[in-house]
Amino acid sequence: DPKRGVNPLAWPFNQNLIERVPMAFEYAYQYSTKNDFFVAGDSGAGYLNPTYLVPPRINSDNPSGMDAWIKHNQYYFDKMDIDITGFLLNSAQALNEEVLDAYSIITPYGVMTHNYAFEGLIHNNTPFYSFTADAGAQNYDPVGIANQILSHTNSRRRGPNLFAFRSVLCSPTYIDQVVTILKHNDSDIVIVDPYTFFSLVR
Repeated sequence: DPKRGVNPLAWPFNQNLIERVPMAFEYAYQYSTKNDFFVAGDSGAGYLNPTYLVPPRINSDNPSGMDAWIKHNQYYFDKMDIDITGFLLNSAQALNEEVLDAYSIITPYGVMTHNYAFEGLIHNNTPFYSFTADAGAQNYDPVGIANQILSHTNSRRRGPNLFAFRSVLCSPTYIDQVVTILKHNDSDIVIVDPYTFFSLVR
């Protein structure tokens, strides 16, 4: 895409896939730009709701699987040099202490969560933050999506305001169209990379 690299983007991978399509990851790392940032996808190196790993486990009497989950993730995160979870899912369950502890070990630089109303929660020096809203390509209408984003950013409070928007199946060109509209409508908006974002949360 000709616009890849123009705006900072977090690309969420399921690291388990390096066992199936290692050449795809070789390609991504070889041709990444300074604005391409690789993070963990849904909940890490796998796809699960981590609260269900700790007792009482609703579907079994098994002991906690959290230590095994941490070890499993650390292997893949180290291999791919990833230290941010881009999207932590946990069904409708609250993130309990065990989950917060685990993810502060797995991805110490930052964790983006799904609908848990975290704005600046720091746990074991790891920032946890809930994404603001989906900014996907509904009908591929960049003006409509930009207006949805502006409806959130226009409700800013005094002081620093941080917003994270999740896009799915959107091209860098599409994202650039949205960003151009946003900046035209509000010159105070700054798009930052995930490392800068979590530094600001801290």
